[in-house]
Amino acid sequence: MKGLKFLPILTLLTLPAQAQDFWTWVGAIKAGGPEGRTALATVIRRYEGNDPTAGAVLGYLYLTGVVYPRDLNRAWEFFTWANGRGSTWGATWMGYMIGNGYRQIGQRREELQQVAQLLHRAMERGNLTAQALYGALLVFGYPMFPEGPEKGFRLIQEAADKGDPMGKRQLARIYLGIELPPALSGTFQTDPARARALFEKAAAKDYLASGHLAYMLYFGLGGPADPARAVALAKPLVGLEPYNTMIYLLALYEGRGIAQNRAEACRLAAGPEGKQAPGYSAYIQALCLKEAGKKVEAYAYLLKAAGWGIPKANSLLKEWEKELTEEELERAKARFKSLP
Repeated sequence: MKGLKFLPILTLLTLPAQAQDFWTWVGAIKAGGPEGRTALATVIRRYEGNDPTAGAVLGYLYLTGVVYPRDLNRAWEFFTWANGRGSTWGATWMGYMIGNGYRQIGQRREELQQVAQLLHRAMERGNLTAQALYGALLVFGYPMFPEGPEKGFRLIQEAADKGDPMGKRQLARIYLGIELPPALSGTFQTDPARARALFEKAAAKDYLASGHLAYMLYFGLGGPADPARAVALAKPLVGLEPYNTMIYLLALYEGRGIAQNRAEACRLAAGPEGKQAPGYSAYIQALCLKEAGKKVEAYAYLLKAAGWGIPKANSLLKEWEKELTEEELERAKARFKSLP
């Protein structure tokens, strides 16, 4: 791990001792300018002095790809290095990468058990980000964890109340309400305006909180629509986070908040980037194929998008079906079954 090359740094100053906190460093780097350069230089110097928290910060920067080119393997190396030196931040982000499918270590059930172990150990040592992520495991539909969504909500609420950006992000997801399990959705009052405010606060430090915020800005949920800002937030994380990818694809295709470029939207939707937002990627591919005159293939992708619950896809199904013969419809359904 030593000897890794970094972007040029103009200054090499130090931060106060109390700034030796993961989110303090990340927030300072995210702010940019002289403060950001100072923070990044300090993180590099402390990593070279074997500070595991600084190593975890560098892993996060490689994970997000905003400061350095995205490199999931290098991010994993930094996180495992930090974890091996006793850092709860290393364990927390290892759990995050496994849980979000950025690192495969076995069967999915085994992966989730490993995620839970990593996060629970870090949580027990006082890491609020790990606590928020562990709470999210309990809230968002993993029945293998018997503690239940109510406990998950309490863990997330506590982390958010103590100022943790991940706690605010996970609490915002709950208030947004689109992914809630029945145990909470029947009794919990969603609040899009509060969700948006929490995403804003989380995104001030957490690059990865930008996806849901971009989603709310693009569609005008919880406040006025702002497609241009939504696109600006989404673009750096295309191919990594589902909501960022979804919003950027839609914006490119529709020409909202960015110059319309349907060819680029089609390319991204069909490429590896699109795998992060399979429903909307299928929807965009359906539109692209329809424009190209490939109506059978287009209908197959529209079926896939509808299966992912994309409202616009569902609304087009009957209209497109009328344009197909019975034989073409059967071919489209057969093609749908073979789609990845």
